[in-house]
Amino acid sequence: MSSLDMGVSSIMVTPSGSSRSFFDDFEKNIPLLAVITEPHACESDVRLEETFMALSQAVTTKKVHIISIRLSRRPTDDDDDDDDDLQKSEIYKRGLKLARNLMDLATSSSTTNDFRVVCSSDWIDLAMEAQVHGIHVKESHLDQIPSIRERILLQQRQQRHLVEEENQQQFLIGTSTHSIESAIESYTKFQPDYYFCGTCFLTTSHPEKTSEDDLEGPTLPGQVRQALKSIYDSQFMSKQKTNADDSLVEESLVQSSSSSSCLLPPSSLRRRPVVLAIGGIDETNCDIPIRHGADGVAVIRAVLQANDPANVVDEMYQTMIQAQGPQQEQQQ
Repeated sequence: MSSLDMGVSSIMVTPSGSSRSFFDDFEKNIPLLAVITEPHACESDVRLEETFMALSQAVTTKKVHIISIRLSRRPTDDDDDDDDDLQKSEIYKRGLKLARNLMDLATSSSTTNDFRVVCSSDWIDLAMEAQVHGIHVKESHLDQIPSIRERILLQQRQQRHLVEEENQQQFLIGTSTHSIESAIESYTKFQPDYYFCGTCFLTTSHPEKTSEDDLEGPTLPGQVRQALKSIYDSQFMSKQKTNADDSLVEESLVQSSSSSSCLLPPSSLRRRPVVLAIGGIDETNCDIPIRHGADGVAVIRAVLQANDPANVVDEMYQTMIQAQGPQQEQQQ
């Protein structure tokens, strides 16, 4: 029997210490870490098992804040549509199994892990069925954000889940950006909760970028963070400061966002978006984007291909903590 079928408590050691959440650590200026699955994580039962075991080890550190499920269909030599549909179905089943097990892991009282599970917008049906914590919307899918938010809220109401406003705020919408301009445009229109920003370093995830000249570089996430913070401060914080009744401010902002056909989540009214550096990041260089102002980093192979995923997460966390200076605390 695989660990995916054995249940959370049978494979996990209860971590020590109190539970920390994504937004709690963000507000405390603690560096954030996202782990993204490899595209072929669910191409076979073996790969699924390996992926889940690596992730389950990584979260024992209580220093992983987001697990992003990103899957792609494995290429085949047969172009027959029936075969393609069958393969997609098998990947869907494994992806659903992975998502549900990660959700169990995130909410299990025996592990007290407080990380968020998000799923790529390529697999929105899977995300809805698994009832994950959020959707990572591809840049090419940005115009789908309003409909995704409406669909999520409808599901929550129908199933009587997350009815309270404070719980509705927990659903995350994230996206990616590769420039200050695109980040400003997407934030102005859709107010996502977080961004993956890069590409910072050379990586096999982007084989088309063969030299440092092709990269956006490790300074971009901090620049994006500052640009979005400025927008947030001017559009939201100033209104809150000049209005003694916060509820009236939030109501006016929600009405304003509705008029622009964007269902604005309450969380965006209270926090600027999180900006995580991505692209070729590991324990040897994760400090660089942090020194330039990033809120944290997102990694793939550095954790998932590590002999000891928990140790790598711990090492990255300590490196990022050391990279944070007093000047960055003031920027928060």
